[in-house]
Amino acid sequence: MASKPTSPPLSPFQNWKFHAWILTLTSVLTVTWYLTLAAWPDYTALFSRYTAGHPIEYAETFLFFWAASALCSYLVRQQWEFRHLRRLQLSLNAHAPNQQDRDTRFSPACGELESRSLVSQRWQQFCERLNRDPDSLSHELSQWDEENAQLRDSEYTLIRYFIWAIPILGFLGTVIGITQAIGSVQPEEITNSISGVTAGLAVAFDTTAVALVYSLALMLLLFLCQRRDDLLLRSLANLLRTALDIYHQKNHSTKLVREQDLVALFEQCYHKHLQFWQQAFAEQWQAHIRQACDHISTELDRWRLMFHETEQRWHQEWQARHRELLDSYKPLIARLQEVTRSLVSLSNQLAQAQQQAAECLAGEERMLRLQASLHQCLQSLAQADTLNKTLHSLTAAVHLLTSRVEISRAA
Repeated sequence: MASKPTSPPLSPFQNWKFHAWILTLTSVLTVTWYLTLAAWPDYTALFSRYTAGHPIEYAETFLFFWAASALCSYLVRQQWEFRHLRRLQLSLNAHAPNQQDRDTRFSPACGELESRSLVSQRWQQFCERLNRDPDSLSHELSQWDEENAQLRDSEYTLIRYFIWAIPILGFLGTVIGITQAIGSVQPEEITNSISGVTAGLAVAFDTTAVALVYSLALMLLLFLCQRRDDLLLRSLANLLRTALDIYHQKNHSTKLVREQDLVALFEQCYHKHLQFWQQAFAEQWQAHIRQACDHISTELDRWRLMFHETEQRWHQEWQARHRELLDSYKPLIARLQEVTRSLVSLSNQLAQAQQQAAECLAGEERMLRLQASLHQCLQSLAQADTLNKTLHSLTAAVHLLTSRVEISRAA
């Protein structure tokens, strides 16, 4: 059974009474400071210049006293809690394992601690949880460490705001002083306005200087408080873990016997449940196997039927598609047959034409031979005609000579 988580401790520094007391203390310190400045003006002229020269300086001083008072109260609180922590340490030494006292109970009011401090509240919670549920306490201590750190960090929220606000007021005084200096400048009376300019610049620089000094002092106090808080929280965590170790060491033997009994009881329950679950699992497994086999058989039959129907449908569609393709290819086949017959006829015609062309070529060769023979004959005839003409010429010459011979004889 899970235990109820422990509520975080309450800080006495986060209620209205603490802030009212700090406000009262701050008011008293501020009034005392300015009364002291007014009572001894000769000795406090420098402080009067930087803390009482402008309303912003009054505000800065008031915030400084507020933050300083709060930080000083935190330092006092830390010293008080360290003292309580040392008392707790002495109480733990009395419960050390080497002592004869075997009492494992821790008193929530050990050392007469006051319930308002973080140390006393955590110790009381630790004692209550140790007596009620010590097993989960180790894990809860880590959560307590985180809660303690967050609680202490939240206590400084207002202080951090004051530390941030004081320099802002200084910068605001700087702006106001420079504005006064610029507003005091009069071109017609430049010599008389120098005092106003210097007064404005003095306000600007003085407010910033005192704000920075206050911030440095407060940051130093804040750093000291946070360092001591870290040391206090680490010491508290170590103290609680040491007390838990002491408790476990003293209860080690009792815890071993309890663990052995628990282990034996657990083993007995484990074997019982194992047998029960094995039997139940075997029966359920067989029923699931039979159900799965029936389901698989049904699904196989359904898929086989679907496959057979799909196969028949695909076969019918394929046959129909095949017939459609054959019907669509019949005109093309007829055309191809006609083209084939035309090609055969054309091939025969080409063969005949080739034969006729061969015969024509043979007749042409004979014609060429006849033409050559005729040419030879014509040449022969030309030669015969020339011979005939020669014979005629000779005959004419013979007749002429004969006629002349006769003429000459007659003469």
